[in-house]
Amino acid sequence: MKSLKINHSLLFSATQGLFFCVIYLFLFEFLRYNEADTPNFVNAAKMLLGPGLINKLWGFKVESIMLFQNIVFVILTAIYFGKLLQALDFDLKKQQLGIFMLFTVQAIAVHSLELINDIAGIFFSVFITYLYFKSLQQKKKHLYFYLLFSLSIVIGILSKESAGMALIIIVPHLLLNESKRTKYHFSISILFSGVLILLVQTVISIYFETHDAFSNVIEEFKINNGFNIRWAQIPHSFDVYWIFIILGTISLIKKRKKNHTANSWLLSGLATIPFLLLWATVQDRTIAVAAPLFIVYILFFVDQYKNKLALYILIIIAGIGNIISTYLIYKHNFNNVLEVYYLSYASLFLFLWLFIPYHNFKSINLKP
Repeated sequence: MKSLKINHSLLFSATQGLFFCVIYLFLFEFLRYNEADTPNFVNAAKMLLGPGLINKLWGFKVESIMLFQNIVFVILTAIYFGKLLQALDFDLKKQQLGIFMLFTVQAIAVHSLELINDIAGIFFSVFITYLYFKSLQQKKKHLYFYLLFSLSIVIGILSKESAGMALIIIVPHLLLNESKRTKYHFSISILFSGVLILLVQTVISIYFETHDAFSNVIEEFKINNGFNIRWAQIPHSFDVYWIFIILGTISLIKKRKKNHTANSWLLSGLATIPFLLLWATVQDRTIAVAAPLFIVYILFFVDQYKNKLALYILIIIAGIGNIISTYLIYKHNFNNVLEVYYLSYASLFLFLWLFIPYHNFKSINLKP
């Protein structure tokens, strides 16, 4: 009898996604209905879909359906982020480390299971990016692939505008790609997606007599008299992961000469900065949409060294610390938690740094 082949990457990724769902369902349950955006999303769902099929058949509330939807998105995000990292040729350990980091970014941990669409934006951003990099490994791509790619962009951006983060990663890589055929086909797909998004936005605005997304952004700027940057929340968007993001950036800079992939990821990072400021209110939620990009930076840094044990320990402690400090702030309103956490972690980082053989380089893995 033929034995079944187990896809360990898929199994571990789905398990991690489910694990974080269970933890955050209970840990941050007290925040679920307190987010200011929640009524907007619930009312929009009711306006667009009426009672909805599930509500009509089984009587489930819109709020319950949205929560279930977000649970599914968390698990799918874990699966496809693992697949994306696999397409970038990171091994199983780094794939799982990347998923761990993604869900221990505090803004993603807190807001993924609220009744808002943040996790939908993260999922589509990851899924669209995965489709692109996975396709580069295939010599021939059929028309249905480009239709799937375009449709994913349309649904993703219409679900949550932060899904456009995928294009900020893809376009620089596409520009530096040597294949004119690849450039042409993906450019047509992206252009087609943009036209569809504008058409759908226009139809919805006319039919429901509402503002389109662009008008809403302009209106927000008017209300805030320009940018409303919550400076104190920006460090908290990635907490001590910022240390590793900086080290990852340095790693890529060292490899930028004559390296197509390193240059494309660096260019994506530069392009990300102005896009993160498109929202009228800049805060941890808006900065955290760049998490998939920055985690890849970190993994390029991790990938350089043969002895990774201390690095893995530091990153796991960082993730756990991010969530504990976040819980203490949101649940108990503790003062100076971040200051104590950052100082303690910096001390631990400097101590363990002595045990990491940074001089022992191996060639950085930059594929495809």
